[in-house]
Amino acid sequence: MSPLMDRREANAPYRLIIGYLSIFIGLAGVICLLPLLMIAIYPTEWGAYPAFLVPGGCAVVVGIILGLILLKRDNKSRLGKHQDSVLLVLIWLFTVFIGALPFFLARYLVTGPADPNQLTMSFSEAVFESVSGYSATGYSVTRELNFLAGIEVPLTDEYYAKSCAHVFLFYRALTQFFGGVGLVLIVTSAISDRYGLKLFFAEGHNDRLLPNLAKTAKITFSIYCGIILLGSFVLWLFGVDYFEAICQSACAMATGGFATRYTGFYYYFTEAYPGNGLFTYNYIGAETTMCIIMLLGATSFLLIYNLITGKVKNFVRDCEVRFMTIFLIMAIGVGTLFCTLQYDNGAGIDGFTAFRYAGFQIISCLTTTGFGNAPSINILGPGIIGLSILAMIIGGGSGSTAGASKQLRVVVALKQVWWSIKFKLSPSRQVRPHNIVRAGKTVEVTPELYKENSIYLLIYLITAVLITFCVLLVPNMSAENSLYLVTSGLSGTGNTVVDFLAYGANNPLWAYNWLLWFMSLSMFLGRLEIMPMYYAIVRIGKDVLHQETV
Repeated sequence: MSPLMDRREANAPYRLIIGYLSIFIGLAGVICLLPLLMIAIYPTEWGAYPAFLVPGGCAVVVGIILGLILLKRDNKSRLGKHQDSVLLVLIWLFTVFIGALPFFLARYLVTGPADPNQLTMSFSEAVFESVSGYSATGYSVTRELNFLAGIEVPLTDEYYAKSCAHVFLFYRALTQFFGGVGLVLIVTSAISDRYGLKLFFAEGHNDRLLPNLAKTAKITFSIYCGIILLGSFVLWLFGVDYFEAICQSACAMATGGFATRYTGFYYYFTEAYPGNGLFTYNYIGAETTMCIIMLLGATSFLLIYNLITGKVKNFVRDCEVRFMTIFLIMAIGVGTLFCTLQYDNGAGIDGFTAFRYAGFQIISCLTTTGFGNAPSINILGPGIIGLSILAMIIGGGSGSTAGASKQLRVVVALKQVWWSIKFKLSPSRQVRPHNIVRAGKTVEVTPELYKENSIYLLIYLITAVLITFCVLLVPNMSAENSLYLVTSGLSGTGNTVVDFLAYGANNPLWAYNWLLWFMSLSMFLGRLEIMPMYYAIVRIGKDVLHQETV
């Protein structure tokens, strides 16, 4: 065979990768176009349309052209080992950069009554905002477009038109909606392709609801949308404005945490919130509803499916459900005590309010959502901050929209410690099977599974330490703040002890950009669960050097 034919054969999988990538480029374009629907509801914000139409339309056209050229029916090529990871990483990279364009181009393309000065965002800020959205993290560097009731800005039609608030807020919620459930799942629920299975699992969807992959994706997506709609309706009944109810419910189920108010979810617990005008605003009801949505978002879709289909026993006996229940009871109890004694540098607070703040904060961090119902996390005291870091490292359930190291891995690690101690204390030294209960099924924890689990947890911690060290290199950044930021970013939580815009205003531009890019890296790695990025880099390196991958 000639060298030219060898080269063509070697490049064939990458033509297929770009072909499949074209589908997701088109999807990213469609996501950019969807906020235009808001203009029909809020016509005074029509000036925002070019910022979405230009990048969205171009992405759709490019996606269609590449797909028609490269996705031929007679294509016999196959993806090699870990080339599915290359495709997955490229999917997320292209989606993130396309998603950043409406934020970045707003100051150049927004016309009409809108004020470009209110929509100014550098490229670094735009990428940061997009990564935060698609990774379902919730960090934000928006200035006024997310301040529907900005502290000093009156609620007027003129303000909405100038800031195009509803359009951009809806777009941010959309990025978390699609990013939370997974881009691959969205496409898999619509089409069935021969490489969907590898990508489906590589993206973190490790539980099948049904034997058929496409049906699994459709049911998962239906559950996801159903909970969001039901949550929005309940929030509306409790007095939340319908637009904000939809945005908050979507971000809670995606465990994202983008807020529609400058002061975050805390705004809904102040006298400033007017409610929807139809129902009396009930902040306890709204707060409880948000906690339930966040917990559902951090629960495996397989377990939710079991619950919906009446298999309650499978749900209750699951090792993750039991671990989450025990952890929340202990952490909220201890957190309430900490908050009562340490609130506002020891000023103290009543027990019920301390319970509300501690409970919401711990649930928000364990589910990696990032909402807060307190004026500031710093005011809750160091005890709550420490518990929050622990909760963010643990994260949500495996096969959910939540991030971090995942509860299943923590359960396996803790079980292995218990089994090891029990074996050494046993007089007979009998070897007993090591089992856990997963969605009603008894699963054996093999040495290979434990090894893989331990390696991932070690890599996760090493990655957190390395990025923390990089963030520490910027001026005026303490070790504790760096650790909290990176832990929050890598887990996809979005809770912050640093105001990014204030940091950018008071420090050199290079330091601000350095902070944004490394935080973007932490969020990106956390969403991909680190390993696909490693596999992709190694595979590309071997392909460039023409080395065989076994």
